[in-house]
Amino acid sequence: LNKTYQFNIAIPKSVKQLHYQIIDQNKKELTDKKVKSAELEKGYHTFSFTPPYSGNFWLIISVKCEDKKDVVCGGLSLLELAK
Repeated sequence: LNKTYQFNIAIPKSVKQLHYQIIDQNKKELTDKKVKSAELEKGYHTFSFTPPYSGNFWLIISVKCEDKKDVVCGGLSLLELAK
């Protein structure tokens, strides 16, 4: 525990909104953040996450492009190490 994970996401210029969620193994939402286009102009977004307890966590990322359609970009699982 007490590990902080940093995520760096490259953002194409066509993206107008980035939405990410971190969900635990019990489907409890720990983070739900929408990042608007003004914050995305630099071409990337960085954020950190420190799990409040050990377990499995999912990072779900979706973007909204100029054509207003939502696109799910993918996800990442952080799994606890077996002992």
